[in-house]
Amino acid sequence: MSLLDKKRSYHYQKGSFAIEFSLVAIFFAGLFVLTQDVIIKQSIKGKLDRLSYSVVNIVRERTQLYDKSTVIDLNQANDLLKIVKRSLNETMSNFDESKLGLAIEQQKFEENLSPSPIRVNIESFKLGLYDCSPANSISSRINLAPVSLLGRKVTLYQVTLCYQSDNLYGDLIGENHELVRSSSITVER
Repeated sequence: MSLLDKKRSYHYQKGSFAIEFSLVAIFFAGLFVLTQDVIIKQSIKGKLDRLSYSVVNIVRERTQLYDKSTVIDLNQANDLLKIVKRSLNETMSNFDESKLGLAIEQQKFEENLSPSPIRVNIESFKLGLYDCSPANSISSRINLAPVSLLGRKVTLYQVTLCYQSDNLYGDLIGENHELVRSSSITVER
């Protein structure tokens, strides 16, 4: 092989190296964006999990703290939304309340002694600027309600928090992956 052929071969290899490097760099950049997006969403999910669990327990315990009514009203639901906003504002550096949604559901049963419960009402509140709907409605979880010593099903409460996060990876692939949702459910005390 002559010296001229070696120079040409080296020149062509240099071009193929640049093409291979650009393909690998694009792959690693996409992997980096995906990892960053997952970390951000997991951080938000952890905060929402903790908060939804706390709020559903406040809903349950409020009958012991305030009055004996097991039915939550709109004023109490708005107070809970204020607590959620304040807590997320303190724990998230770039919290935007327009991206927050809160759904509170309660399923109350008629107080009878029959083995099959009669539904009295399903009360629900959707609060916040972001439309938040639970993944599973409380009416689909009727079997979770235990039977009390008096032979009636107890009231169920479900709190769902939604937050619209940044859509980093979704923007790259042209899909929408911005909703982070957390639900907690409990029974009356």
